[in-house]
Amino acid sequence: MIFRDYRGKSRNGNWVYGSLVFLDGFCTIYEDSKRTVSVMPDTVGQWSGVYDINDVKVYEGDIIRDGKYLYLVEFDAPYFCAKEIGKNISHRLSLKENMQVVGNIYEDRWMLDLDNSKLKA
Repeated sequence: MIFRDYRGKSRNGNWVYGSLVFLDGFCTIYEDSKRTVSVMPDTVGQWSGVYDINDVKVYEGDIIRDGKYLYLVEFDAPYFCAKEIGKNISHRLSLKENMQVVGNIYEDRWMLDLDNSKLKA
């Protein structure tokens, strides 16, 4: 059996990590075998299988920085991609080097409005 790692925001605003299950129309994450937490469906993202330069797991919906550019992590079947913010250019996430998670679209949506051409390395 394959377990996939997900994260989602609980109704009280805390991030929850674990296995995702849909029960009775609710999105639930099993943190461990005994604790389940209901999460808001629009905040759920799957772990990409990739870590950033600080050994932080990179999830769908994260905003990463690679050098001087910002990217949004998206799932574009069958790959997780890094889509350059402000452009329609995507790269396979596993090919990005020196990337660092700097935010996510749920708490740092303002980063999506930044002009990549004006960011400093």
